Amino acid sequence: MPRTKTFDIDEIEQRAMELFWLKGYEGTSIKDLTDHLGIGKGSLYSVYSGKRDLFLKSFSRYIRSIGMEALEPLRSGGDPQLRLRRVFETVALQITRDPLHRGCLMVNTITEMSGKDEVIEGAALAAREEVRQMFRRTLLISREKADPAHAEAGSWILLNLFLGLRVLAKSSPTMAQVKPIIDAALRSIA
Repeated sequence: MPRTKTFDIDEIEQRAMELFWLKGYEGTSIKDLTDHLGIGKGSLYSVYSGKRDLFLKSFSRYIRSIGMEALEPLRSGGDPQLRLRRVFETVALQITRDPLHRGCLMVNTITEMSGKDEVIEGAALAAREEVRQMFRRTLLISREKADPAHAEAGSWILLNLFLGLRVLAKSSPTMAQVKPIIDAALRSIA
């Protein structure tokens, strides 16, 4: 009688997320996944319809945890400008302390999968838009008479900073390199 192998779905998706983050979607084969996860192909396909399904679940996990970690100050009260600064200070710490220089799974996915897979690209662009809207809402409450046009333009500037810093992470930046970038961008939307 065949033995049924049990495994922890959360652990599988966490470990798959780490592999996709390191190697990218296209750079990760099913064999890479089964080897890294320590499960057979049959076990993988008994839970996921394929690599894309596992990627999307892993990507969602990334967005809910690591991807939103830096944005947590935007959910709290207090001075909006200070909250924005805290966001980018957190990003700076994340990107200067990652020994693997992985960047951001959302940014990596956008650059890797744009025009290649509508479903994966759509998930990444939806996450990007969620980040931009968080910046927009913060800018709208940052002034007594908030100008929607200023908030709209500012949200794109802040998103560009957020994404750009994540790209910069691939090149081993130092805090001394990152801090002036953040300061200049925040001054531009003040």
